[in-house]
Amino acid sequence: MLWLAMTLGAWAQEEVVVDRVAAVVGETPIALSEVYDLGRDFIASRCQPGIAFERCTREAELEVLDTLIKFALVKQELDALDMRVTGEDVDRAIDGVIRENGFADRQELRGYVESTGARWESYREQLKDSIRTDRFRGAILAPRVVITDDEIQDLYQRTKRKADPQAQQATLDAIGLVLPADADESERATKLAAMQRVVVELNEGTLAWADAVDQYDTANLMSVVADRVYTPGQLQGDIDSLLFSAPLRVVNEPVMTAGVIFVIRVLTREEAPSEVQSLDDVREQLRGQLFQQKLVAVEEEWYQRARRESAVSVVLEVE
Repeated sequence: MLWLAMTLGAWAQEEVVVDRVAAVVGETPIALSEVYDLGRDFIASRCQPGIAFERCTREAELEVLDTLIKFALVKQELDALDMRVTGEDVDRAIDGVIRENGFADRQELRGYVESTGARWESYREQLKDSIRTDRFRGAILAPRVVITDDEIQDLYQRTKRKADPQAQQATLDAIGLVLPADADESERATKLAAMQRVVVELNEGTLAWADAVDQYDTANLMSVVADRVYTPGQLQGDIDSLLFSAPLRVVNEPVMTAGVIFVIRVLTREEAPSEVQSLDDVREQLRGQLFQQKLVAVEEEWYQRARRESAVSVVLEVE
């Protein structure tokens, strides 16, 4: 559910985009509206009205467009190998989302998606892109990644030297209020002020935490963070900083990011176990870490080559 809350905002329709072709990959056009279907929140957060606003917006649009070009090239590669992603594949993925997030059925999931302002068909298309990317990485890129024992040994030694004997771990409660996808700055400010009043009531004891969760936790964060232990760096910046600096049992000021207003209180904080594990104990973990690092490099190398070899025409240009 947290994944849904953090990503659906990027698919929401906030306003009508005057559509035109942004790029052509082979014979496949990519519309400007597709750029905003995927990256509206990213573009809005990157650029604020003022000096060079139009240039900043165009640069942000091009960043999102680059991702869409990559999706198109991956699709062409899989189509050529007869590894197309079908509607049945998307349906199976949706069934998985329903099971993993506790929705009663597809209709309830669709209602949740559309309540954020996202279009159901856009949600399905984004799932299709995700499935396609995973399939491409597994079938095409993963076999190109080679990891040696010497690389694992080197990473183990470097990780061991960086081990922090004073590392901490913490637990927390959290509320996540999902903002409407079409919320303007005034509405966002109003919602933030309302959550600030909730924080005051919680700290004064005039509002019970359970009641606040029932009323405001539209992202269902409590079901995600309950009974979980976090170490530094696991959560996003502002929340991670609060988790390892804020007073215990005090409800902190709201943090707004990615279309969600977060309110947290730190329950416990203690020194994490500092015992250094043996290489054999962490070998597969280190192998996985190296694999992800190399996969990123292999994917970028493939993308740059595919883009050079394909007929890619970008119509949007920085003005």
